[in-house]
Parts: sequence; C-alpha cells; structure tokens
Amino acid sequence: MEKTTVGKNWIQKDLRRLRNNTLVLVVITFSTLGVLLGYYLFSDTFRGSFNNVSYAYEGSEMKVEWETKFPARTRIEYGTSQIYLNETDFTESFETTHATEVIGLLPGKPHFFRLIAEDNTGEKYISDFYTAQ
Repeated sequence: MEKTTVGKNWIQKDLRRLRNNTLVLVVITFSTLGVLLGYYLFSDTFRGSFNNVSYAYEGSEMKVEWETKFPARTRIEYGTSQIYLNETDFTESFETTHATEVIGLLPGKPHFFRLIAEDNTGEKYISDFYTAQ
C-alpha cells in the first residue's frame, strides 16, 4: 500500500509543478499580448506630435509642410544655429495640416528649424531640430 501512496504523491507533485508552470506561461503570454495590443492602440502617443515633416530649401527661401495629431496653431523657429533663432508668427487657426514659407535665409548655409504647436488649451509641443541644407 505504501508504494501506491508514494506513487500518488509523486504524481500529485508533478501535477502541481505542471499547473504552476502552466500558470506562469499563461501570465507571460497575456502580459506580452497586453503590451503588444497597448503599443498598437497607443503607438501615436509614442511617436510625438508632428508627422510627415518635409521641407524644400532653395536659395534664401524654405517651405516647410507638416501635420499635427491634433488641431493646433503652429510656428517655426529657425536660424543658422540652434541657439540664436528667429521665429514666424503663430498661425491664426487651429488645423492639423500646416505649411509655412520662410524667406530671407542665408543662401548656401545650413539652417536649423524646429516646429512649435499650441493646442486649444494653450499647451505647447516642440519638435526636435531639423537641418535644412
């Protein structure tokens, strides 16, 4: 009889270990799925406020086009360095697609610019610097 009891204890221990390992795998699987689903649903949040930034720099003029994820008034800060910057005026209306022309640039020199957006609550969003050459 004792051999049967020992055999059952061994089986019960293996079943308990298997159950614990299965539970760990289920938790890991659902955690991974949650992270992937969250990234898919909220990936716009991770990418910043400005999309599809493009520019055409020729001579002393530069045209910049971009999109924001929310309606915003926008402006550009620009200059030949990232320290001393000129700026355009904020646009009057809140839009999601934007285009601005900057004139009076120094021909043949690289210029830095960054985008500033202001939402309807007054919160400002600032892009990284771009370099136009």
